[in-house]
Amino acid sequence: MAMGASAFYAGYVVTLSRIRKLSGGFLHRNWLSIPHVTQHDEADITELEAFRKKEAVGQQGVKLTLLGFLMKATVVALKQFPEFNSSLSPDNDSLILKQYFHIGVAVDTPNGLVVPVIRDVDPRLVRIARDAKHLVKRSFHPRSLFQLPGRESRPASGAI
Repeated sequence: MAMGASAFYAGYVVTLSRIRKLSGGFLHRNWLSIPHVTQHDEADITELEAFRKKEAVGQQGVKLTLLGFLMKATVVALKQFPEFNSSLSPDNDSLILKQYFHIGVAVDTPNGLVVPVIRDVDPRLVRIARDAKHLVKRSFHPRSLFQLPGRESRPASGAI
């Protein structure tokens, strides 16, 4: 495991170039001062919905939801662009490129919004669906979420 990487998961360290080191402070400043934007787009998911409904109860009796497909696509994109799944080392000299994928899922509970994290998202839809269902159930019992080691947060989807 790389120095500075999480004790829970594998990753590797890439030394930052001078320009990347210098830009870090500016990026942080801009992150704090520039309004964030959410991009909304439309996509024709007719065929995806037909497939999902046909396979309504997938293997092992797990219901396939749109969330599983979104999480699978996210993992594919993060593998293609690994710098989006990285963090800056504590000394600000290196980028830690993570080789694991944790995705947060926003869940509206009676106690408020909770974002449990599905750790090590596997691109297999059945496993994603099973893990999401399990964590959504645990979200209604917030104390059980704090028993998960190595929690990380990611952009969330409320598509449960």
